[in-house]
Amino acid sequence: MRYWRIVGLLCVVFLLSSCTSLVDRDQPQVISEHDLLLEPGHSSGQTFVAQHGGLQGVEFLITPHSLATGTLRFHLRAEPGAEHDIATAVISLDPVEAAGFHRFTFEPLRDSHGRYYYAFFTFEGTGAVHISRGPGDAYLYGALYHNHVPQDAQAVFRLAYAPFWTVMDVGNAVVRGVGLLGFAFLLYVVPGWALLAWGWPKATLTWPEQLALSVGLSVALYPLLLLWTNVIGVQLGALYAGVPVLAGVIALLWRYRDWRPRQGLASLRCWQRSRVFWPDMTFVVALGLIFGVRLLVVRTLDAPMWGDSYQHSMIVQLLVDNGGLFNSWAPYEPYHTLTVHVGFHTVVAVFAWLTGMTSIPATLWAAQLLNGCAALTLYPLAVRVARGRRWAGVGAVIAAGLISSMPAYYVNWGRYAQLTGQIILPVVIWLFWEAVENAKANKIAVILGGVTLAGMTLSYYRMPFYFLACVGPWFLLWIGRNWKVARSMWAGIFLRCILFGALALLLFIPWFGALSGSNLAVGLEKGLSATTSWDMLRGEYFLWYDLFTYVPPVLVLGVVVALVWALKLRYWEPLSIGLWLVVLSGLPAARLINLPGANYMQNFAVFIAFYIPVGVLFGWLIGQLEGMFSERKLVLAAVVLPVIMLWASVNGAWKQVSIVDSQFVMVTRPDTRAMDWIRDHTPAEARFLVEGFRIYNGRSIVGADAGWWLPLYTQRSNTMPPQYALFNEQPEPLDYSRRMVELVAALEETVPASPQGIALLCEEHITHVYIGQGQGLVGAGVSQLFAPQDFLDQPEFDLVYHEDRVYIFTLNDDLCINP
Repeated sequence: MRYWRIVGLLCVVFLLSSCTSLVDRDQPQVISEHDLLLEPGHSSGQTFVAQHGGLQGVEFLITPHSLATGTLRFHLRAEPGAEHDIATAVISLDPVEAAGFHRFTFEPLRDSHGRYYYAFFTFEGTGAVHISRGPGDAYLYGALYHNHVPQDAQAVFRLAYAPFWTVMDVGNAVVRGVGLLGFAFLLYVVPGWALLAWGWPKATLTWPEQLALSVGLSVALYPLLLLWTNVIGVQLGALYAGVPVLAGVIALLWRYRDWRPRQGLASLRCWQRSRVFWPDMTFVVALGLIFGVRLLVVRTLDAPMWGDSYQHSMIVQLLVDNGGLFNSWAPYEPYHTLTVHVGFHTVVAVFAWLTGMTSIPATLWAAQLLNGCAALTLYPLAVRVARGRRWAGVGAVIAAGLISSMPAYYVNWGRYAQLTGQIILPVVIWLFWEAVENAKANKIAVILGGVTLAGMTLSYYRMPFYFLACVGPWFLLWIGRNWKVARSMWAGIFLRCILFGALALLLFIPWFGALSGSNLAVGLEKGLSATTSWDMLRGEYFLWYDLFTYVPPVLVLGVVVALVWALKLRYWEPLSIGLWLVVLSGLPAARLINLPGANYMQNFAVFIAFYIPVGVLFGWLIGQLEGMFSERKLVLAAVVLPVIMLWASVNGAWKQVSIVDSQFVMVTRPDTRAMDWIRDHTPAEARFLVEGFRIYNGRSIVGADAGWWLPLYTQRSNTMPPQYALFNEQPEPLDYSRRMVELVAALEETVPASPQGIALLCEEHITHVYIGQGQGLVGAGVSQLFAPQDFLDQPEFDLVYHEDRVYIFTLNDDLCINP
């Protein structure tokens, strides 16, 4: 009865708390010096997207004039053009009322999460009121409206939610998240688990190790499956998802056909009483926090973020459209080769096939699920380095998944190809060590290692360098400690190492045909003869000044302590990981000796991968601490250590809730609404001029707002090809990429409405201009290519769409003699 009373008391407290609104500061409180004056008979308002369920109030920062009296009549509608009210409210003004947030309250909207609204109010009375406002870029998902006309500004507003319905909305999100995790388990765990269940020696792997290794194996399988079916001329489409999952489920059911629930209960009781209970429970909680935060932070995004996400989403869509690998980028872009790494895209494509999502949401959600997997796959490597201590695996997962900003921060960049390679990398390293040392499993380790190494290379071309940077120092140290091994054993070890690489090479061979003659191959050839000086590299190594940006100080301290401890005790495994850090850091400098491929090594790419060796070393330190205190039978190992690690997990999760950086949000709700309009109101042959800027010393271009995404959303062409295609693939016609770069360069020098600008637009058959919510300023250090003012009131252009901060103009047909 005592417990039921506590539960009842909590329910009462929760219900009482629902009387108080949750006020969410959706918009940063950036206030302009100039207020908007609202007089009787006029209206002001704001469009916005609700971030939670249970919207029940909108607050505006209002300053009544000293003589103002009357009422403010509020309307909430679905969009600026809607005629019907969703909710209404009225508040009275007191002539002595000071400036402050005035709330318009209405009945809670239970399903408001993610919905777009238009809130406005009219002033009825005498005098005037001042509406506080901020700059146009202060809020991403709407704009200030005056008399129902959008302004390049934002009202200063806040949204109030009913806590009960907000909690219910979060509950629905949890249910959906569990569903997404279920799909991820089927795709990214089951196939690899089946391989381990049938191929690996029995009872030699713990369940967390099996889980993590299964992820690396499964993720590596999909690009190889698509590659080799393409070789024999078969495109399986949705069967690429269905066959591995179904085969894996059947294999596991048959493998464990003798299992009975009674056995499971007995094993569970033994586990609860064992020493591994607390590390395993901490591991489970940490995984829940990792995946929960990964899914939570993207819940209100309309599309994955920044530029890389656009090309990833397009390649995924092309895989889905073609039922497998493709050559032509039609109907989206005029390119006809595919040479970029495709691992991430195949892994997302199978997710899209299994869930029925289109490429854009599939890329958004699958990428975050994979982001969580990147921390998970460190577990077996950390345990192996710590010679079997489970707390080492738990520490590594928590360090990489919750304490470190990387790889969680990848969500802002769309750096998902590298992420996919890094999911597989710790598993490949673990399998290589097993192939060398484990006499019982070395044959299956060679086979699985070759498969994962090939899949990892297809996922990210830099990954073999990262792999060799680790196993090279490890193997040298291993030889130093085992040089007395019999000659016959050395022969077997070297043979397994050769077979490990040879199998990977054999599986990768079909892709060499795609790479032959590609821009990538040409770049590798240039790197063999190019002259690089230290002065040219110095700029890259300035990144070391920002080390704490990529690796938190607490982890840096942990690494230093771990290496000093390992050196003192002569534990060579963690020392090999320390050498891995050193060799990784030196990869860009290998250009000085023209090491093949070194010209593609970047310190930035290395720094954002530091979480792998750093996580492993931090995990080793945690494992050593647990072992030391366990031997002395101190309470720290049994009680305090789990509490500390759980606290670190919760604290890290809380910090990562705000990891999304709005400066990298490229597609917003106002943009998707405009794209719906484009599909309905423009001809299929329409071609859009969009915002962008030049990169790589002017050799390439990238988009700077949602206009870049137009081909994928609307099937209308634009002037900004995906970076992967422009920089790596063959265009048709051959001068297309060059012309697009030259167009951006020319518009940096002249406005589009000038005679020179009009000639350029006509030459490229441009019919429309798109300026997105981001106004061509999405990214760091971007210069706007053109502004709405360059087209407004210009006779050559007609404004045909303007909502929020999105503008669409048409170019007058009679200006181009030969359109």
